[in-house]
Amino acid sequence: MERNSRNFHLDLIRVFALFLLIGLHFFLHTGFYQEVINSNRAFLVTFLIVIFFCCVPLFMLLTGYLHLNQTLEMKFYKKLFKIYFTYFVIGCICFFFESYYLGRQQSIFDFVRKTLAFSLAPYGWYVEMYIGLFLLIPFLALLYRSLPSKLWKKRLIFVLILLTSVSSVVNAYVFDSVSWWLQPSSSNEFIKIIPQWWVQMYPLTYFFIGCYLREYGLEISRKNNILYLVLSLFFFGLYNVWRSVGGLYVHGGWNYWESINNIILSSLIFNLLLNIQWSWFPTYLKTLISKISHLVYGAYLISWVFEVIVYEHLNHFVPISNKRLEYFVIVVPVIMILSLIGSYLVNVVMKFVFKSFKTIRF
Repeated sequence: MERNSRNFHLDLIRVFALFLLIGLHFFLHTGFYQEVINSNRAFLVTFLIVIFFCCVPLFMLLTGYLHLNQTLEMKFYKKLFKIYFTYFVIGCICFFFESYYLGRQQSIFDFVRKTLAFSLAPYGWYVEMYIGLFLLIPFLALLYRSLPSKLWKKRLIFVLILLTSVSSVVNAYVFDSVSWWLQPSSSNEFIKIIPQWWVQMYPLTYFFIGCYLREYGLEISRKNNILYLVLSLFFFGLYNVWRSVGGLYVHGGWNYWESINNIILSSLIFNLLLNIQWSWFPTYLKTLISKISHLVYGAYLISWVFEVIVYEHLNHFVPISNKRLEYFVIVVPVIMILSLIGSYLVNVVMKFVFKSFKTIRF
């Protein structure tokens, strides 16, 4: 692929991942997880929601894809300042929003504590994870590149999947209860079969898969990529419905970020978006998506503010949670647009601050 084409593909993946993320939050804030899964509408949402869980994995795959050839240099680590400063500025906005709009009493101590704990912005957990991953990137990329062959790189990924993901589908059953198999939603306490200590290392799994996709891709045709994606979505969607039918939506290892389900789906989505030919796509839309992609990080962090405002009104005017699902196609795009605008304004302020500091003479 040409450089410009590849950049557009990556920009598109970023924007699509943000859409999935805000879409996933829709189900959280509208009370879907408190509804019994016993209607056709609930079955459909439970079936389709598996694709929305690919949002964070897509971002992690991007990290590996973009940093395959990263070397250890100070210039790279200087990027951390902008990452953290963006989090801090948006975190301050969230803190004051909590204090004045939501009326929560917070002190200077709370401000300092939240800043250090990466909870100043409620979605700051990803920043906390990403900064640690960012510090490791040159070393991880070196490790990957130093492996002697494609086979060894596959072995590395296989071992990481074994350590971080297999438990998500193995430690997820109650083998000694016949009634549980008839209705899995009756209990979310499962029998542990294999170790799962390394589960929290899943960002490394996605990083190395991203590196592999950059170097080799999935080596399947576009037609087969679509076929495997549809089949995977069908199987994982049905599995998700089976786990929750007759009860509340059940969260488990099979739909967490580290799950094999997410690894398969997100890798297929990533590879497909990466290899679709977009020559027919209007140039102005490519330019727009490219500009939007630079705002995704800030939009993700500040989206919490707009989610609180929008869902407060939606839940008030539509008291029946099942009816709120009808507003997905309106609410999610609106929050996404507002978040991108908020991110743009934050970037403008940051550029002004940086420019002002550069002009100051000490």
